[in-house]
Amino acid sequence: MRSYLIVLLVFGLVFALGYGFLHLSNRPVETIVIQGNLSLDESMLLKNRFESEFQGRILDFDLFEIVNSVKNELQWIHSISIDRDWPTTLVLNVEKIAPIAKWSHGHYISWQGQVIRLESDRIGLPEFKVVLSSPTKSMEVFRDLTGKLKPYKLSILEISESSLGEWALKLSNGLNIQLGHDNLDKRLIKSLTVYNNLDLASQARLGSIDARYIGGVALRQTDIGSSGDGFLLSNID
Repeated sequence: MRSYLIVLLVFGLVFALGYGFLHLSNRPVETIVIQGNLSLDESMLLKNRFESEFQGRILDFDLFEIVNSVKNELQWIHSISIDRDWPTTLVLNVEKIAPIAKWSHGHYISWQGQVIRLESDRIGLPEFKVVLSSPTKSMEVFRDLTGKLKPYKLSILEISESSLGEWALKLSNGLNIQLGHDNLDKRLIKSLTVYNNLDLASQARLGSIDARYIGGVALRQTDIGSSGDGFLLSNID
């Protein structure tokens, strides 16, 4: 009889602890904390969205399904991890896809070539004006040419591709360079070699370099009229 009472006591204790733990675990969500390198608009958007979704007790809805749905809807989110600050607070750690440049129609492009839409505009980013190539291919070209510019302490303000598949750059020093459709890195280096061999006054007057010629480049000054004069041909072979 005594053993039977002990068993009942233990069972009752386990049941009470289990019920208490379940009750503590399945409390309504009272606070949502958004963490990550986000703008105020992005943080408020996520906070409001999750507050509207997380209605009821924590175990009564599919937490991960809701998070994945929001992640898939907002293209700029790379990942969301979930922590719980017991008993009623959820902490969402958000990692963004960083925009590297402007793409088109209000979209942006990441370093990996992903096209995303942001909740607010970004200023000061390079701009892509691409007709034929895919975002992935365009970013490959951008990354390659950006690497070639680093020794010269220059950057790309605008990269464009025409309907003929010819690429062109506008650099941070104001120089425009026509590169053509192949051997882009070699044509860029050739253009910068010619540019660096000019004196400072000539560099200041130079508006564009056309590197589509075999064996040389054409230079166009900025201070010419509409007569078409102002071209200089430089052969560096």
